[in-house]
Amino acid sequence: MLHFLALAVAAVAQEEQCDAATLEDQLFVAHWSHVPKAGGTAFADLAKRIVCAKNARFGPGETTMGFEKLNPCCVPNFCADARTCMATATTCPLVLGIGRHETSMSRLVDIPCCAQEWYSGTVASFLMYALKPSNPDHPTDAELAAAGVDRAGDVITLRPVDELKLGWKARALRGHYAWPLERRVAFFARTGVPRADLERRIRLKFPDDERATKLLEIAETAGPGIRRPEAMETCHRAAHGTWPDAAAAYSAYPDALPAAVAKVARPCCSQR
Repeated sequence: MLHFLALAVAAVAQEEQCDAATLEDQLFVAHWSHVPKAGGTAFADLAKRIVCAKNARFGPGETTMGFEKLNPCCVPNFCADARTCMATATTCPLVLGIGRHETSMSRLVDIPCCAQEWYSGTVASFLMYALKPSNPDHPTDAELAAAGVDRAGDVITLRPVDELKLGWKARALRGHYAWPLERRVAFFARTGVPRADLERRIRLKFPDDERATKLLEIAETAGPGIRRPEAMETCHRAAHGTWPDAAAAYSAYPDALPAAVAKVARPCCSQR
C-alpha cells in the first residue's frame, strides 16, 4: 500500500497576504512513503512528473540563460551517481523519501508549510552527488555509446534507450549529458542554495579547471533564488497550529501556534 504523505506548495509567504502571485512563486515539494515491493518505482516516477509540472519555472519552457530545462525531476530516469539510482539524493531532490520505506507520517502536517525548509535540509546530499565531474571525467566513445550517448566532435546526441535497463554507472554518465553541469548550477542557485555553498563545491570539485570559472559565473547570474527559509521551528509551529487535528493524530506538538496566529504567520498554509 502506498501513502502519498503530502504534495504541497511550500508555504514560505513573501508577503503578509497569501495571494495568487505568492503561491505561484513557491517551491512545490512532494513527500511520500511506501512498503517494499508495492510499485515504489512507478509511484516515484509519478511524483517526479508532478513536481516537474508544478515547478513550471524550472521545467520545460525555461528560457533563463538559454536553458531548456533546469529541474532534474523533469529528466526521465535521471541518476546523478553510480552508487545508487534509487534515492532522493541521486535522482530528484524535490521528491522526498525515494528509496525509503519508513512511513514518516509526522511529515504529513509539516510539508505544506515547510516544504522549502525540508528541501533546504535535504538538498545538501543531492548537491554532493550531482555537482562533480562525470565518472569517468573524460569518457571514451565506447563508454558513451554504452550509455546511449553519441558524440560527433563537439556535438552530443542522446540516443533513445531504456534507461532502466542500463547499469547505474551508465545511467549516471548519461545523466551528465541529459542534465549538464551548467543547468545543475543554475538549478541550485534558483532553488535557494547559498552562493557560498555553490562556490565552495565548485572550487572543490573543479580545482584549476576552466569549467570552474564558467560555473561560478552561472551561479552569480542564474537569476533570483528563492528566499532562504526561516528556522524549521517557525513553520513547524505554524503547521501544527493550522491543522491541530491532523497534528494530534500523527505528531502532537505542545508548542504549536494558536490557529489564528498561525494563519497570520503562514497565510498560505491554510489554503493547502
